[in-house]
Parts: sequence; structure tokens; C-alpha cells
Amino acid sequence: MSSPQLPPGYPPPYNPVAWAQALVQVRDCTLENNQKLVLECKYQGTPTTGQVTWTCPAGSFCLGQDYVRPCTPGFYCPANTAVAGYCPKGYMCSNDTTKIVLCPKGSFCPIGTVWKDNTGKSGGLHCLDYCPEGTGAVSKFGIGGAFLVIVAIIWAFFNWKEKADKEMSLKRSRELTAANQHLLEDKPVLSRLSKTFDIEFDNLGLVLPNGVEIMGRVTGSLKSGRACAIMGPSGAGKTTFVTLLTGKVKRTSGTVTLNGQKDELSKYSKLIGYVPQEDIMLRELTVRDILMHSARMRLPRDWEYRKVKAKVLEIISFLGLSHVAQTVIGDEETRGISGGQRKRVNIGMELVAEPSVLFLDEPTSGLDSSTSYEVCANLRQIAEQQGLTVAAVIHSPSPATFKQFHDFMLLGKGGHVVYIGPREGCVEYFKKIGFTCPADESPSDFFMDVVTGKVACEFEPAFVPKDLFEYWEQHMQGRNPFEGRRRMTPEEAAHARKVHARQNAPEKIPELGIETPTKKKASNYYGWTDYIASGAAALLREWGAFAWDVATELYYWIKSIVLGIFQKDDVREVQPFYMQLWLLMKRAILQVYKNAGSVLSEMILHFCAGLFISIAIQNFGFLGKNPDDQCAYVPINIIWFCQGTVDNLGNAGMFICLGVLFAGVSVGANTFGRERVVYWRDAASGMSAIPYFLAKFIVDIPRIILGSTFYFLALIILFPYYQSLGYLYTVVVLLYFVSFAMGYWISTAFPLSRAALIGTGFALLWALVLSGVVPKLSEVKDSANPYPAVFAWLWDASAPRWAIEAFWLKEVEARPWKEKNETPANAYVKDNYYVDLKNIVLIAITWCVLAFLGLKLFNRSKQK
Repeated sequence: MSSPQLPPGYPPPYNPVAWAQALVQVRDCTLENNQKLVLECKYQGTPTTGQVTWTCPAGSFCLGQDYVRPCTPGFYCPANTAVAGYCPKGYMCSNDTTKIVLCPKGSFCPIGTVWKDNTGKSGGLHCLDYCPEGTGAVSKFGIGGAFLVIVAIIWAFFNWKEKADKEMSLKRSRELTAANQHLLEDKPVLSRLSKTFDIEFDNLGLVLPNGVEIMGRVTGSLKSGRACAIMGPSGAGKTTFVTLLTGKVKRTSGTVTLNGQKDELSKYSKLIGYVPQEDIMLRELTVRDILMHSARMRLPRDWEYRKVKAKVLEIISFLGLSHVAQTVIGDEETRGISGGQRKRVNIGMELVAEPSVLFLDEPTSGLDSSTSYEVCANLRQIAEQQGLTVAAVIHSPSPATFKQFHDFMLLGKGGHVVYIGPREGCVEYFKKIGFTCPADESPSDFFMDVVTGKVACEFEPAFVPKDLFEYWEQHMQGRNPFEGRRRMTPEEAAHARKVHARQNAPEKIPELGIETPTKKKASNYYGWTDYIASGAAALLREWGAFAWDVATELYYWIKSIVLGIFQKDDVREVQPFYMQLWLLMKRAILQVYKNAGSVLSEMILHFCAGLFISIAIQNFGFLGKNPDDQCAYVPINIIWFCQGTVDNLGNAGMFICLGVLFAGVSVGANTFGRERVVYWRDAASGMSAIPYFLAKFIVDIPRIILGSTFYFLALIILFPYYQSLGYLYTVVVLLYFVSFAMGYWISTAFPLSRAALIGTGFALLWALVLSGVVPKLSEVKDSANPYPAVFAWLWDASAPRWAIEAFWLKEVEARPWKEKNETPANAYVKDNYYVDLKNIVLIAITWCVLAFLGLKLFNRSKQK
């Protein structure tokens, strides 16, 4: 390298750059086509006057007379350039760096812009706003026009939908009016069931692996055409009895007989209805929508639509819901139907499926006495008219409500029978064993006082509640436990009980009132070895039972598919897979796209997320490095800056992914999270999880595309992207699919109340820690890095890691710098864009599969 010729007496240069800068002359740019300067445009030219002068050809920079180096695209180097400089903001330079023009109208040109052809008429970045010539930076608020157009289209669609819904509502109201008129004129009864069940059970029992007895020696029957009330204190096993009888929990003893034949109710699950205590239903839908969906999903597939609709209208009229049939259920925020009407809808969801057996869990819970009476009167009428077997777990009914039941079953603590039989005979039975019900007291409340030990026995002062089990067994054997014994009056019985209690009280030290220990208690101490062993055994039992349950369900599912091809279901042929998918999609559409307000508010969330990210990354970009020869002589403390690229694209990609995950996960978590209990109820009634999951996902696709579009429009308002809009939009859309799928999984694994916090952690984990930006991907893949190799797969499983690579590759490729032809930084692979997209798709599918497995495997006991 030769130095420029110096005048006599001039000290030799130790830093040619500093020496050249001391001599250079700052000049204004000369634009092509006689254009005038709009923004500042200057370059550092060689000295042409003075003692030291030299020239430099265009397209090069010269630190001295013989120090000529070429300029690369993105720089501006006209003739006689001393120090290479970036093409200034607001202008475009030719690819050979020799010419410069104003940024054309309709575009904006950040630093380093190069025109795309030799005319200088093509280049710059899309403005999407008003951009006169020479625009260097712009806020693309013209996108607001596109935003308003999309909002107007959405609003117009829902306005049309609202009018169509009103027309449909009027049509349905006329149908209900006709059904009610038919009911008033002909006073029809509900049609008899084609199949009824008389259920007998003998010695039902359940003992846990640890030896605790939950239920034992339960024997009795439930008859078709009759309604049975099941009562008992807390811990009596009322719900356990129902689960054992229906086969949802495997009993340890006992047999079940159906219509005189030994059989299992679990084989007839499609003919069994279960009404939960809570009114579990989609609160966004109307009464008619809910009942129609339940009927079409569960009634035989050979029923025509007209017949199904007639059945639903019949149940609506019978339950007295005609005037609210087109009213939404409502919740704490949205006004809807009353609590009693909701309870009747809850029952109607099972009745429209024409079950042969109906179990109800506290159908009068939360209702006043008048409404409770109406509900139970309906149950009695349904049982009598249809021949339905009805069993209801009920709590503290009024005397009038209690009389609506034909039979009565009373359980005591520990799951043993105290009484089961006709309701009319229970008062006489309890009187027979020493408990006379006062005339002014509710019989049901009196019986509860007896089983909890609050009433004294008129035959036995030493009576305790567990004696009731023995009394019943002796009664069933035809023996009277107190035959020949004198009956005391209630007052005498209460006094005798107090005397007995005093005589058998523990001895006390008179002075201190402290009980005298009569027997030393055995030590209940376990060593650490026994403690760990017992815990491990319990865990193995639990996981073993879980695995067996999953394997059994999988076996019967495969069996049903195989047998379904060759033979029909003897119990009931319900809708095929494709029809279930369609019905579930219709319900999801009604639920999600109910009005413009809910959709637009969600879209505004995505738009705001994109806008915030756009503000944060508006100055993030990529500048090629200065020429090596120019950097060779800069001060040592800044040489790293001169020789390196200014690359903020990785950080920009990380912020983009963070915004997408925050918005997508929070919205996606609501898809399943807000209706987990509804899914559990539907799954328990026989709904397949596959069409349900697919229906929810398919209905979410427009939300995903709309959400990603609004996010994308806001993102490009301030961010100066170079790549094609299609490339960037594709990455954003695929990331949204991943984020929604992540939200699905979170909502199946955790309660909705925790989903927001867990979703935040998810977004930070995948979009920041595992993005490949901080820490750098090159550091993670380096064997000398501090990150254990066993965790390296996490970065490969991160969708943001692949999305940032795709974003970075296309952004650098669209820029003029020579670095785009070199090996990419941060362990990225050139021409890997479509591989990145494929990996993002595979990760999205994986999260969907995990979400589906979470739907099936988590909370399995609640799906039975």
C-alpha cells in the first residue's frame, strides 16, 4: 500500500484515514436529471485545491493518490470520493454507487437504498401513504384506510347476519306458537320410550386400594315409569352410587340386573342421561340452539330433521320454555333466562336425546321452593308418560316437592342403605324402628336428622347412626329389630339418651376437668423407608390405573371403528363422524361469531399488539460494514464498529414473535378454556373428541387469519421492511397458527384463571429465551458454550427460532449490501426460508396434537 505524495516538510502519516479526513472537502451531492436537493446530501471528496491534491474515479474511494478501493452497493461514491459513505436517507443510489437521485414519489428511502434498474425510476420501499419525492422516512398511516375497509366489511357482514337472524327468529317463533297451540288443544303426552329399563342392584360396594370403604352392601331397585329421590348427608356416597351403577367407576363388589337379566348399564351409555348439579351449557347460545344441538348429536341417525325438530319443540313446550326459546342463556354479565328456566334447559338437554334412564344431581339446587316443586313435578310427569327411569340426588326438598317422587332412597355416612322403597312407606318404616316423624315437620328433613344422629331412638338409648344400617338389613330379612321392646315417648327417648351419654362419658379429673386416659394409643409412626415406599406404591397404582383406563378406551375406540364398518350399533346409531363435525362447527360458529362487537374487539387487540411492536422496532435495520481498507486505520477502540455490520434484524424478529405470541396465546386459550366443563359434559354423554377439536380449530381459522392480518397491518406502519410483503405476511400467519395452538394446549392443561399468567411465561420462554437471538443460536450450537447439549433440541422445537431466521434471510436478501452473498450470521443457513416455514408448520401441528391429547388425557374422571 503506497501513501500519497506529501509536500516538503510534511510529517509522514501514521493514520492515512485521519490524514485524508484532514484534507478532504465536504461537497454537496450532484443529482441526476437536474434534480434539486430536498434533504441534506453530502459526501467527502478528495482535495482539489491546496498543496496536496489527488483525484479518484467514480465508483471508488481514495484515501490517497495511489490508494484506490472500489465501493460496494449501498454506498455513494461519485468521482473524487475520499471516504466511502452510505447512500443518504431520502435518496437512491445506483448499484455501481456512481449516481444518485431523489427517492421517487410514492416510496420512501432509508439509508443505503439502491434503485432496482438503471433508469432510477424503480426502487425505494412501499409508502402506503402520501410520500412526495425525497421522502426518507414515513409513518405508513395510509394503512388505516385498509384497516377501516376491513372493519367496514366485518360490520356489514354482521349487520346482514343480524337481519337474517331476526327473520329466522320470527320463523321459529311461529313454529313454537303452533306447537303450544297443539299442546293446549289436544293436550298430548310425551311419547312412550321404545326401550325401558327396570334396574336391580345387589350388594354394590367400593373399597379403595388403601382399604377405606366408600360404599358397601347397597341393594335395591329403580323402576321404569317411577321417579326416585336419593338423599343422604355429606359423605354418604350419593354420587358414588350413581357412578357405580352406571359403570363410570369400577365397583369392587355387587351385580346389576336390567329387566331381569344380568347386564351392565355402561353398555347402554347412549340411552342414559345425566343432569349435573351445575347448569353446564354454552351461555352465548339460545335455548333452542342448545336443545337442537343436543338432539341432533344424540338421537338416532335415521331420524329426519323434521322429526328431530318436532321432538325439540315438544320438549320446549312441555318444560314451559316456549316464551324464552329464542333467548340466550346468559351469564353474570349478559342478561338471559332465569335460574329456574336454566335448570329446565339443563334437564331438557337430556330429555331431547330420548334417554331410557335419567340421573340428576341435585336438580333443585339454588332454586326457591316453588320452582323446585315445578321441576320435580315435571320429572314425575316425564317418568310416568314416557316410562322413563328417573333417579335424582336431592337436598332438603319441601314436603310438596318430596311428594312428587314415587320412591325414596336414603344413604348413611359410609355409603350404606338406611331405606330404599316407596316414598309412602318411609314414614311408617322409621316409626317402626323408633323414629316417629312429627306431623308438623318435613319428613325429608326429619330423616336427615335421623341419619346424622340428631334424633333419639324410642327403643334404644344407646343408638348411634350406623345402627340404621343393621336395622335395614334386619327389615329386609323380615325381622323387627325391636320386636317386644317397649316404645318410649319422644321426650322419654331424649331423656334416656342424655342419661346414657352421661353414664358412658370419659372419666375426668374433678379438679382440672381433664380426661383420664383409659388406654394408651398405638403409635402411628412410619419410618422414612415405609413412608417413601407407601407413597411410591400409591403413585404406581394411580398411574397404572390411568394407563389402563387410557388403553381400555383406545381399545374400544378402535374396536368401534372396525366393527362399525361391518355391523350396526345394537344400542343406538348416532350421527356419523362427518355429521358430528358439521354440527359442532355450526355450534362453534354461533358461539364465536355471534356479533360484530366481540369480533372487532378481538381484532383491535391484535392491531394494538402489532402497533406497539411497530413503534418498538421502527429504527431496527441492517447496514453493511464499511470497506476493510477504510477501517484498517481507525482508532483501535472503535475498529470493531467500523468493520462490523449494524444488524438489528434479529432483535426486530424477536419483538415480532413476542407480539404474536402474546396476542395469539391469550386469544387461543379461550377457545377451549371457556368451555372445558361443557366439553366434559358432552364427552360424558358420548361425544367424540376428534370432531369436537377439529370443529373448534376449523372455526378458529378465520379468526387466526383476520388476527394475523390486523397485526401485520399495524406492524408495517412504522417498521421499514425491505422484503416482499408476502414473505413477511406468511411468517406472521404461521406464527399465529403456532400461538393459537399453544393457547389450546395451555387451556386444556390449566384452569382458565391461570392461563393468562402461564401464557405470558410461554411467550417469554419461546419468543425470547429460545428465539436464537439472546442467547445467540451460534452460541447454543457451539460445543464450547455453557448451555448443556441435552437442551439444544428446545431451540429446534421453537417456532420463533425458525420464524426469525426466515425473517432475517428475506430482509438481508432484499437489501443491497454485499453481506447477502456471504455466509449468514448466527448459524443461519442461506436459502433456508422454505425449510423454516416447513418447520413452523410442523411445530404448529405438534402443538395441536399436544392440545388434543391434553383434552383427552387431562381431567379424565370428569369426562365420564
